[in-house]
Parts: sequence; C-alpha cells; structure tokens
Amino acid sequence: MEIVARERASRRGEVAHSIIPKGRNKVDLSIVIVDDSDINLTLFKYMVARIPGVTPQCFAVSAEALDWCEQHGADVVVVDYMMPAPDGLEFIRRFRAFPGLTDVPVVMVTANDLKEVRYAALEAGATDFLTKPVDKNEFIARIGNMATLRRGQRLLADRAALLTEEVAAATLTIVERERETIFRLSRAAEYRDPETGSHIMRMANYSRLIATALGTAVEDQQLIFEAAPMHDIGKVGIPDMILLKPGRLTPEEFEVMKRHATIGHEILQGSTSPKLNAAAVMFAHNHPSGITEPSQADRCVTDKLKQVLGLFDIRTLDHFIVGKGGTYSFAEHGLI
Repeated sequence: MEIVARERASRRGEVAHSIIPKGRNKVDLSIVIVDDSDINLTLFKYMVARIPGVTPQCFAVSAEALDWCEQHGADVVVVDYMMPAPDGLEFIRRFRAFPGLTDVPVVMVTANDLKEVRYAALEAGATDFLTKPVDKNEFIARIGNMATLRRGQRLLADRAALLTEEVAAATLTIVERERETIFRLSRAAEYRDPETGSHIMRMANYSRLIATALGTAVEDQQLIFEAAPMHDIGKVGIPDMILLKPGRLTPEEFEVMKRHATIGHEILQGSTSPKLNAAAVMFAHNHPSGITEPSQADRCVTDKLKQVLGLFDIRTLDHFIVGKGGTYSFAEHGLI
C-alpha cells in the first residue's frame, strides 16, 4: 500500500509540474502587466507586489508581451486600452487565440468609460475592468480576486489531469489482464494437442503481419493479433482418440474434428469483449455451415486468409520446405 501511495504521489507531482508553463515557479502566479506608460508600469508593479504569491511581468510594448505570453503563458493579465498597435482590444483577441490561455483572467485598464468600449472588450475576451485613475485598494482587491480565481482553475486542471492519467493507467491494466487471460485460455489447447501450443502463436504473428501488409488500421491489426490465438480453443471439446490420433483420420473422425469450430464459436459468442467476439467470428469463418456474425474482425479476417495461414503453417511446421531447389531451413535463416 505504501508503494502504491508513493507512486500516486509521484504522479501527482509530475502532472502538476507538466501543466505549469515552462520557466514558471510552481507556487507563484505570473501577473502580466502591459502599459506603454513607464509611470503606470511602475505603479502597477508596486501594487501587484502587495499581493501574496504572485510575480509581476511588466511590458511597455504590447507585441513583446504577446510573444512572452505565447512562450511562457500567464495567470492574470492587466492590459491598458489605449496603446500603440496592437492596442488593448487587439491584444486580448490575439492573447485568447493562444492555446491554453482562453480561461486566463484579463483585466483591462482604461480612462474611457464608454459602454461601447467595454462591450468590445468583453466580446474580445476581457474578464474585468479598471478605470483610470486607478484606486490602489480597488486594484489590489480586483487583481487579488483574479489571482484566486486562477489558482482555482489550476487546481481543477491538476486534478483533471491526474484523474485522466489514473483512468488511463487503470484501463491499461484491465486491457493487459484481458490480454493475459486470452493467451492463457489459448494455451489450454496446448495440453490437449502438443502441436497447437506453438501453432497458435505462429498464427497470431502471421495474422498481424498480413493485416499490416494489407494496410488495415493499427487497432485492427492488434485486435487480430490478440484474437487469433483462440482460433483452435474449440479443440478442448474433441475426444483425445481423434485429436491425438497419429495416423490419417477416417471420414467420420474428420467430421468430429470439424466440430471444434462449432465448439469454439459457442464458447466465445456473445461476449462483451471485442477480442472474444473477434475470435468467435474467426470460428464462424471455419464453421462448415457458414455461420457469419458482423464485427470489427469480420472486416479484416476472411476465411481465405485463415485458409492460407493454416496451410502455410502446416507446410512449415517442421521448419523447412522441400522444393525443386532443395531444402530451405527456416531455422538456418533465423526465421523461427
């Protein structure tokens, strides 16, 4: 339990660090102040310094402030309305276009109290207003409130990011367990038929290689790879006297052997797992009566592909091929 707790705490630290813009302190918020008047910048910087837990970043040129915000982000912005281009309205529009800054509080400072200006600022993305001459107490209170709002936003972002990471980790664990269960289920056939154990893994790899060559989607390739090992699980229902018979099967015995497709299909059909349903479709392709069930795998694995793979595996079962040019050994060429 202690190890799990430490791992979760470590992830929390990593997530919290990852969402804080680079070059920024983990605790202090960055207050970006933009005003073309040096006197106002000095005054605003002095008042911001009275707010605990914040760091002022002052700019007399609005274009430079935009470049800095794009690179480092911001937690609160205080911007003057009347400035050389880009002015306060244009600054806010460009600032809001930067990724991850749409929710950052922006306070516009202006000597103009016309409603049209404020309406335009609100439409551009302003959060609040201050009117010149700025009252010290009002400035500190409003910017302090914006900083508190931003801290809440960052805390929610931290928790959301951590929750997303933990859900992804839990989902991956479930997927890995399902994959392990499927492969262990597939290995059960190995104890009935000595040849099946290695055959199922070869078929799985053949299937994925061919699916890749055919240009199927990556998720379909993985689905085929994970479902293919179960294609012979129905052999658990075949009597040993037939399954393990060293010689050729009689026509009657062969009919019994073909029932492994029916057995496998009945074992796996109706599952909520896409992998098990995909394997059930593979059995359907093998089924002598031509059972068909639509699914993702049904679009990727055809009965022709299964026949080709099965024949190829049988021909290479002893790891060599005898042809006109002599014997080709798979082991000698590092292919098995």
